[in-house]
Amino acid sequence: MATKKPLVLGSDGSIEQLQSGDTLDVAMPAGGDVVLMTLSENALINSVLCASPTGIAKADKDDPDKIKVIGFATTAGNSGDQISVRVSAQQGGFTGLITGSPVFLENAGLITQTSPTSGHSVRLGVALSSTDILVETAQPIKL
Repeated sequence: MATKKPLVLGSDGSIEQLQSGDTLDVAMPAGGDVVLMTLSENALINSVLCASPTGIAKADKDDPDKIKVIGFATTAGNSGDQISVRVSAQQGGFTGLITGSPVFLENAGLITQTSPTSGHSVRLGVALSSTDILVETAQPIKL
């Protein structure tokens, strides 16, 4: 069997083979189930984020360009900042959630536990407690 070497990006952006003795410079966010993303607008911790035509932005149930939910901001950040985004598992730091009830996308990256009646219904997960959500994003449903 042949020895295979992984391909990596070199410091100049070119594709290279990983050589014996090389090390990988990998920044992994703590807690698992998160990815690093660069914001295209300012966001607060626990903002619901989406992939929009302008980049990673706050999701909005009434804006068809901002309903493709990715997850929750684990920290606050400004446009151009790279932050961790929780895409699944458990996200904490909320207040007043009704345990066992679904959580939906509202406007400007906010959440609600009231089922939307206009725009799009985007289920984000279920409240595990008054402070934590089990993140299970669903496809948007146009209302």
